[in-house]
Amino acid sequence: MIIKEIEEKHWDKILEIQEESYQEIGTEDLEVLQSKHKASPETCFVCLSNSGAVLGYLLAHPWSGISPPKLFEPLPDIKVCEYLYLHDMAMSLYRREKA
Repeated sequence: MIIKEIEEKHWDKILEIQEESYQEIGTEDLEVLQSKHKASPETCFVCLSNSGAVLGYLLAHPWSGISPPKLFEPLPDIKVCEYLYLHDMAMSLYRREKA
């Protein structure tokens, strides 16, 4: 497995994995997920197979305060950071062979 920062080409697979993983609570829109990545691209990653297929992802971003960020809403501008907030981590239920 290969861990690397998220690239534009990975978002379709990230959305698919999110849908597989969170059927009971619903999924966040691409804009919402990308707002986490935009806030801190150096702490958001994909897990790739040796052939380059996306197997999973991790979205973590700076955060401040005791209340967690709201689901289903883009991340607000963060002026002060006290924490690195682990927003989401999911792995595919199915093995993917295509990148």
